Amino acid sequence: MSSLTRRLALKLFGIGAALFGLEKRSQAQGKPEAKSSDPTVSWSNTHDRVWLGADCWANPMEDWRIVDGAAECQSIGGDRNIHLI
Repeated sequence: MSSLTRRLALKLFGIGAALFGLEKRSQAQGKPEAKSSDPTVSWSNTHDRVWLGADCWANPMEDWRIVDGAAECQSIGGDRNIHLI
């Protein structure tokens, strides 16, 4: 057998890396997802407050409040929105 050349070493390394990657992928596919596919915010269980929560981004943030279990905008200006993070 010929000596181990650089080209042969790179081929063997590539094959080994590919096989290792395929093994990890097959193990990961067997696990169920822990995340819910439908994210929601439950403000009905919280008290009235100024802060919407850590999972929401309001634009502009100082115009929004939680009142009676719902987000309420305190300003009449346009371009107001809330994003679920």
